[in-house]
Amino acid sequence: MMSTLLNISGKIEPRTVALFETVSRVMTDLEIPYVVVGATARDIVLHYGHGAALERATIDVDFAIEVPNWTAFDALKNRLCEQGFKTSNAQHRLISPMGTEVDIVPFGDIENGEASITWPPGDEVIMNVLGFQEACDTAEWVRVQDRPKLDVPVVTPAGLVLLKIIAWSDRARDLRGKDAMDISYLL
Repeated sequence: MMSTLLNISGKIEPRTVALFETVSRVMTDLEIPYVVVGATARDIVLHYGHGAALERATIDVDFAIEVPNWTAFDALKNRLCEQGFKTSNAQHRLISPMGTEVDIVPFGDIENGEASITWPPGDEVIMNVLGFQEACDTAEWVRVQDRPKLDVPVVTPAGLVLLKIIAWSDRARDLRGKDAMDISYLL
């Protein structure tokens, strides 16, 4: 990860800071590399970090996590549930104690060799994770709280554009509008 530090302390909601505190502590305890991705990453860097207008509000927080296997993924989910998170019908989604949707997408050795993962049981659901390793490797540190100090890794705007282009190419034509708007905003 890069050593760049963007300080947005005092600019985001306390409930989001609390979520980052818990997730960061659990990831550190389990030695899981992670990066904040998605619309929350966009808002952290562009809106809170650089004053750009908020284009569209987001209600969830997305994390990409580097894990070797489903056992490590399940261990993370279990540890977060011990901290008050709740499971949902979607395997990659938890609900924080304050009601925020938290999406956790695994990548790394868990991949099937084609930059995708297949969700158990049955391996019917396939998810493209192309670009997540690069997003994690080039993430920028963002200080979300000064006291006590809390820094989280966040995907760069360039990394987010890459992830959005990949998502856009994966979606059906009629579902690409949101990705196209996000790419335009990021550029």
